[in-house]
Amino acid sequence: TLTNNEIVSTKIPRLDWLTIVAVAALAYSLTVFLHEGTHALTCPLVGQQVQEFNAIYVDCGEGAGAANRIVAGSASLMNLVLGFLALLALRYTSNQSVIWRFGLWLFMLMNFLTGAGYWMFSGFANIGDWATVISGWQPAWAWRGGMALLGSVTFMGFVWFSLRELGKIIGGTEPELYGRAVKLGVISYLTAVAVV
Repeated sequence: TLTNNEIVSTKIPRLDWLTIVAVAALAYSLTVFLHEGTHALTCPLVGQQVQEFNAIYVDCGEGAGAANRIVAGSASLMNLVLGFLALLALRYTSNQSVIWRFGLWLFMLMNFLTGAGYWMFSGFANIGDWATVISGWQPAWAWRGGMALLGSVTFMGFVWFSLRELGKIIGGTEPELYGRAVKLGVISYLTAVAVV
């Protein structure tokens, strides 16, 4: 629960759902583009050529094990870096409009959750980028279990931290705060699903 000192007194303007949809679509699309773009940029750095590059997939062709691991792991690590850069930007944009700060916050959240989510997802399901990174490492159950645990803990930590940051952006009393957060969250989530 946020204390009164942590809640910004400035109220968020009327929640225009079309603006929220536009901001969420942009934040999500940029996150995905930068994730896949990192894969594509990493390919030539490890001596591979991009065979296919689209909105949700990059194929670098057949390469050596180490090169494949580097390409696979690079994007989610870049997401974490971008999340922290967005957090720093939030710290220095307190005088910007609330909708601008919300967009920056959403970009931060999506990058944090993408980075941690890949560890969690690959650990539990043994598919995805980090399943490629740890492929063949033994004991496999320990690597997958450790990755699933690390991913779950960091994912939930990022959610908790990001919700506290959102409270500072949108302000208001607790009932208003929760109502605004739910509205922003639901619209943003449905937008991200639609963009996919």
